[in-house]
Amino acid sequence: MSIKQMQLLKNNDNRTFSDLEWIQELYLFLQGNVPDGITLGRGGRPRLTQKQAFSVIWYLQEHFPLLPDEIERCDACGQLYDSYAEGNYSEKRQKHFCHMCDDGKD
Repeated sequence: MSIKQMQLLKNNDNRTFSDLEWIQELYLFLQGNVPDGITLGRGGRPRLTQKQAFSVIWYLQEHFPLLPDEIERCDACGQLYDSYAEGNYSEKRQKHFCHMCDDGKD
């Protein structure tokens, strides 16, 4: 299994974020938390729910080769996690769980 890192095209070379941290930033941005250094015009700030924000991320993961698809959202607590490093998908419940919420009951 090879782990590919996101390749950013703009001015973010000075930030050494992991894929999870980049996607976490996007996830928070989609919920209205604009990162420092980014200016949006009046009314330009998105205000999606956690579920809606992750739907956008999921779409970018599934339909465009933009975001790595191992980043998941825990269906119990809503936190993002790297499914290659932790967590579980319950086939029986058809839900994703981070390591903190994974009770191992399938």
